[in-house]
Amino acid sequence: MKAAFYFSHDVNAKNDEKILQLRCEFGWEGYGIYWAIIEALAEATEYKLKLNSINALALGLAIDKQMLSKCLSKMFEIELLAKDNIYFYSKSLLKRMELKEQIREKRKEAGKKGGLQKHINKEVIANAKQMPSKCLANALAKPSNKKKIKRKVNKKENEKENEKENIYWDIGEKIIDELNKIGNRSFRYSDNNLKHILARLGEGFTFEDCIQVIETKKRDIYFINNPKYFNPETLFRPSNFEKYLNELESPTKEIKEKDMQFIASIEKINEWKNPLTGEPMQ
Repeated sequence: MKAAFYFSHDVNAKNDEKILQLRCEFGWEGYGIYWAIIEALAEATEYKLKLNSINALALGLAIDKQMLSKCLSKMFEIELLAKDNIYFYSKSLLKRMELKEQIREKRKEAGKKGGLQKHINKEVIANAKQMPSKCLANALAKPSNKKKIKRKVNKKENEKENEKENIYWDIGEKIIDELNKIGNRSFRYSDNNLKHILARLGEGFTFEDCIQVIETKKRDIYFINNPKYFNPETLFRPSNFEKYLNELESPTKEIKEKDMQFIASIEKINEWKNPLTGEPMQ
């Protein structure tokens, strides 16, 4: 049996705007077909399937070919899935699997370092066996109880940190999704985009705090005029985030700006002169 791999999936996916459009037309059957296709893509090479493989896909998923074709057409239309001349794929799945590959590589590197340390320890023991008996006893001496306790504490702390980090990653991805949705952007789940968000979550700020900052700054005149700064690094930078969070939009500010525009227009009218007499118009 082929090994199964996990990929992250939002628990409220059924309420996603695009998913709701799919469900309106095909019901829960369409929803099930969508996730069956995502699972097939996750098992495919480079997480893509050929457009001419739809018949084989229908057979493999035990789905009516016409029903599958209709569902796929709808998914392409509402951009749940994307396609080119040869393949079709899920942009969301590609992002998630890319992040998974990055994490896998980091763990792989960490494993290599651990293996190297084990190899070094074996060499130390092998050398120690060639020493006199007293030296050998010292070299092979068991760690003290104090060291054992310290290692157990460190292990538990590391497990807790890893658990927290996994939770923060999931929330961080959701915040990136909301930022893309509110700002009509397409930021990826990269380390550079997530590092400031994860840092703010680690400081105790909530998902709601992050969304409040995004929504507030989306309407900010500075970010409207400078859209390139509407990004995770600027919004969640430690020197900016708490300041943005504590800002309250002032309704009087907009009113004052409109009043000033009205006054300026009146003053301009007062400057008009009668073309016949050259005197100001009353």
